[in-house]
Parts: sequence; C-alpha cells; structure tokens
Amino acid sequence: MYIEDSEHILYNDLSALEASFWASRVIAVPMAIPKSKLTRTSYDWCPSTYLICEKDQNISVEWQEKFAATAKAVVKRCGAGHSPMLSQPDILVAIIKEISLLYV
Repeated sequence: MYIEDSEHILYNDLSALEASFWASRVIAVPMAIPKSKLTRTSYDWCPSTYLICEKDQNISVEWQEKFAATAKAVVKRCGAGHSPMLSQPDILVAIIKEISLLYV
C-alpha cells in the first residue's frame, strides 16, 4: 500500500519544500497491516488520548472521531494536517505535557 500524492495528503500544511522532503521518504507498507485483526489493544487497559487533526487529508475527522471513540480516548483537537509532529510540534508537545501531568 502506498499513498500517492503524499505531499498533499500527508503534508498539506507544510511548505512545498518541506512536503517534498518528507514525501520523498514515504515507503510502501504491506496491505496486511490495515487488514490485520487486532487481538490485543493497549487502550483496553491504558488510558488513551486521540489528537484529531482537523485538516487531515488522509483520514477524515469523522473517521478520526470513530477511532477515538473505539479507544474510549480523551479527545484533543488541532488545526494540523496528517503530520502534526512536523507542522505543529509546539501544540503537540503542549498536549503531551498536559496529558503526562495526569499520570504523575
């Protein structure tokens, strides 16, 4: 499985140069991965947080909300595309810090 046009789908909120750089590193993954049946999920025993990326061109907000509900996750939101660790790292760090304080 390979994402065509990953510059626009995965990196739509980065500069063209940055998007091109990261897209050049995208590799194909086996189709078995998304088709694999889950047998053990950490969210059954570990609290989870899901960051919904409202400008994600790969996974719609509706699907992200379904994923979060499946994991019974606390939902946080940001205006990033699919890769907030690249486009909005400060927001991601702030959310991680906020969540980590819950488990100290």
